[in-house]
Amino acid sequence: MEDWTSLRDDVYDMANGIYGDLVTTEEALELVAGEILEDERIGSHPELMELVLTLNPRAEHQDPKKLSVAKSAEVLLSKSDELMSEATQRSDPLLGKSRFFAVAARPISPKKSKEKLDWLDAIDAALELGCTMMPIAIKLSDHDTLLRDVVRLGSNYKQGKKILSFAKQLNIDTPIATALSYCALAALRSNDAVYLSKYIGEVMKAKGVPVVHQLCMKIMESPHVPTDMEDVYSCAINNCSEENLLETINAISGSEKRLDSGRRVREFRLEDVPISEDVVGDPMYTPLKLYNPKKEATDDVRQKLTYFESYGKRDTEVFKRLIAHESSTIALWFSLFEKKNSGENSESGAQDSESPQDSWTKNDKLKRYERGLRFFENRIPLPVLITAPASSIIKEANRGDASITAVDRIEDYGCDKSRFIGDAQYRTETIIGLAGTENEQIFADALELASKYGIDEWQLHMASLEYLLDPSYNVSRNDVKTIMKSRKHLSKLRGKPEEFHSRLRTMVLPTLETNEQFLAYTSLFAENEPEKRAAETLKEIVSKRKNTEAIRMWTDLKYLSSIINTIPDGKLRTFIPTFLLIPRIGVKACELSAEFLLDGDETRPPSNPFIVFLLMRSNVEEFLDLVANKKSRDDEIAYLDRAVLLLENTPKVPENLKEAVKTRVERMHRATVTPPPETPTASNPSGFSSFFSNSDDNTGMMKRRKN
Repeated sequence: MEDWTSLRDDVYDMANGIYGDLVTTEEALELVAGEILEDERIGSHPELMELVLTLNPRAEHQDPKKLSVAKSAEVLLSKSDELMSEATQRSDPLLGKSRFFAVAARPISPKKSKEKLDWLDAIDAALELGCTMMPIAIKLSDHDTLLRDVVRLGSNYKQGKKILSFAKQLNIDTPIATALSYCALAALRSNDAVYLSKYIGEVMKAKGVPVVHQLCMKIMESPHVPTDMEDVYSCAINNCSEENLLETINAISGSEKRLDSGRRVREFRLEDVPISEDVVGDPMYTPLKLYNPKKEATDDVRQKLTYFESYGKRDTEVFKRLIAHESSTIALWFSLFEKKNSGENSESGAQDSESPQDSWTKNDKLKRYERGLRFFENRIPLPVLITAPASSIIKEANRGDASITAVDRIEDYGCDKSRFIGDAQYRTETIIGLAGTENEQIFADALELASKYGIDEWQLHMASLEYLLDPSYNVSRNDVKTIMKSRKHLSKLRGKPEEFHSRLRTMVLPTLETNEQFLAYTSLFAENEPEKRAAETLKEIVSKRKNTEAIRMWTDLKYLSSIINTIPDGKLRTFIPTFLLIPRIGVKACELSAEFLLDGDETRPPSNPFIVFLLMRSNVEEFLDLVANKKSRDDEIAYLDRAVLLLENTPKVPENLKEAVKTRVERMHRATVTPPPETPTASNPSGFSSFFSNSDDNTGMMKRRKN
């Protein structure tokens, strides 16, 4: 800020002084303003602009070193224009900077600032709708042509609200009628009867709009009949100019003749008939609680069906497609009846090779149900077949048909087949999820799919193992062993030991509930892992102490310490190395127990000092510090005196522990005894000696805490 202020002042002074004949102060300040607006920090420090620009109309002429309000607005909007012209795409930061300067100019030039912001909004909308033109080209293009071209991009015609908003931003005359007409034209070009009908109802209200007239002319030329043509004819007359009135009347006459001749016998093109994607319950046979009116046929399909029934050429495939929108039941029956009569159903139950273009439905369940009915029609009596659940027919047909692949069986397992094929993440999660089962066919399908789609087989074996070990699924222990052996889980999973052990600890351990489950869990680890090394000790403890919970011993610090406190010294001595192995809590639990067993209580006598030493990880210094910190000075001396005797009579006690305890207690004894007075000497003329017998004792005493 100070640098820019200094620069402004210097430039201003020079313009007033030695360069006064060459440049005015306003031009000089404008140069400084241009440099400031180029500063990358301007977005986070907008106050820099106020050094040379007047951004408050009330502050006009208050500071001679600032540009006037009008000039300030001109500088900001000019900079906004410059940045917009340099931008290349929607994500270009220059567009953001352009908007920043336009907003900054709003207080001092609201009208021009709004125009600039409206253009930036229009450019953003065009780019969002897929326009590939550069922002400056969008601004300079013909607005009506731009709107038409944007509507034609992809399926933009389906985004009516966005197109309407875009038309308003472009300041198109009659934006609603024009925008919807372009959308309707694009829908007509795409043979999209649904959206065409949707837009026509609004467009018909317009008058004197050329593009609406153009739409009506196109509809009259089209083989589609999206609405009552009388409305189209009236709309065409209302929106035509004097010059093309005769042409419009001729087009109406030609359209009427074409429709009259077509009504006699009209041949529907199969590709013009939309294929149903839903299971549509028949309104006559579907129970009310199961009927879904949202899946009823659209007005466009109903119109086509009515027209087909009245004037259409009897085409079976067209009828199946149309009726499927009103009743999947009738369409399915018609398809089965047709195939049976034409002899296309083989005795072996082979499936029909029906191409997608010939299909009457896009719904995979309906296709598979039809295939299942054909498979069983010569195998099961009809009364039994028609009462069997559709899901059972599909599953059994899939099992009995060798041509059915794992992908075909996906829906049998409750998965969305279309999403499985199109969504990679869903597919991966589904395949791994299928592995969590006792069913060998499903697991085999999961392996087949994993191989097909490049998923690591290790993930499936891990998912299967996690499922088998989860108590909530109630898989018996014998079944777990059998399945693990048949699927060779451990041989596969131990190929990645670190990942395997990590998944066991994070995914399997939290689900365990009983001691038996936990001990089985420890057997899965490698020999050098703490779970495996601790297994025998934990097994011995839980077998002799019926209410002990092995899982809590492994996860709960206070619980583990409470168990340690109740174990007699003889056994505890052999168990301590195992307790110290327990991750995260073992060492802390042993230290907590060492503090307790140092003195014990009324139900548990103090432990042998050697046991306390072992609980402190066999560290002499930590053992002695524990005694010093937990006992008074006199109690410490008494404890260490007893410890010397106990350690001498305890087998396998390290010599360094015995020596350290003995040395410590001797020093403490020497420090507590008052020596006799000494006679004066040359080195000690007063006759007094130190309380400590030597410098080592003094040092030891100073290190101890005060009583």
